Amino acid sequence: MNLFLEPGFKTKVHQAATNDLMRYIETGRLDLFSEFRESFAWSQAKKSKFIESLLLGLPVSSIWVEETKYGSLLIIDGIQRIEAIRAFINNEFNLKRITVLNDLNGCYYSDLEFRIQNALVDSVITINTIYHDVNPRLKCEFYRRYHEGDRNKNVSQIARNYAFSRASEKLRSLAENYSRIVTVSQIRGRFGKERYKSNARIEEFYLGLILINTLLEGIIYGVNNKYSYSIENVDLPIELLHDDSIETALDKTMMLVEHNDFDVEHTLVGRSLSLLCEIKGVKQIDLTYSSKIKAYSLSNNMLSIDEALSLVTLDSIGIPINVNDFKPFRFFQPLATLDKLIRYISNYHA
Repeated sequence: MNLFLEPGFKTKVHQAATNDLMRYIETGRLDLFSEFRESFAWSQAKKSKFIESLLLGLPVSSIWVEETKYGSLLIIDGIQRIEAIRAFINNEFNLKRITVLNDLNGCYYSDLEFRIQNALVDSVITINTIYHDVNPRLKCEFYRRYHEGDRNKNVSQIARNYAFSRASEKLRSLAENYSRIVTVSQIRGRFGKERYKSNARIEEFYLGLILINTLLEGIIYGVNNKYSYSIENVDLPIELLHDDSIETALDKTMMLVEHNDFDVEHTLVGRSLSLLCEIKGVKQIDLTYSSKIKAYSLSNNMLSIDEALSLVTLDSIGIPINVNDFKPFRFFQPLATLDKLIRYISNYHA
């Protein structure tokens, strides 16, 4: 029996009036400030259209929350909808560009007739609640699949941050401690989508460093014993399998960090970052979002995340790197596996 099936992905569904949701916020039962939630806001027009949908009684997307063991609700999906309701009721914006109730354009909540105000606060939204004791790997997989195809997010790492909150805090701590050495380029706005994406991306980078340092222990064992870099000669931690995708290996690494089975050693991470700076001859590394472009030659201190992780992997086991012929391993391609990573190392060693 697969342990993930016990007790399964348990949820409950109920409907709540928007007035109840506002009360949840006021009493602190509903947490609007989850670390993994979207940090960008809807436009005024989009918020207005959502409010109009509620006034018209049209079906709207349900909201997903997780109920903690203390009874509070951690919002997983739907923050913009709840925030739109809260802001409108608090007269923080007026309706704009609505097309059916267009006579209400320009109105704040306080401008509406009493019956229309009641229609809004009495409108209902479906709330899907995830039980707190659901297996974290299932929570991670749910978030990833629910947001599959959303290009505005680094979905995989945000899913891990949601499912493994303690590990997420450790990764954020690493990012903060080494922020003077590693930065992320192309941050377009303080509260924009790009900034949110960069936060998750750099946390995924540090998670990748932890995974690589773990793998290097097994690879270096093979080096010291004059083995070739073959699958059979690499001693993986018992939790990792040779045919694991990199995404799955990162999930497992996150889970092990969550349970303190993997130490997040700052000395190992610091050594890896110093290595990158030494290779580039700079004091600060600027990581790019995209791992699809070859950033190595674009700027003296710029690296894609794939390039950075590949350089750490190869240089740490003494494989000389020819800058002109260097091709990074594509860690975040869907078909990337631990098997292929080890064969990549073998090809460079040959």
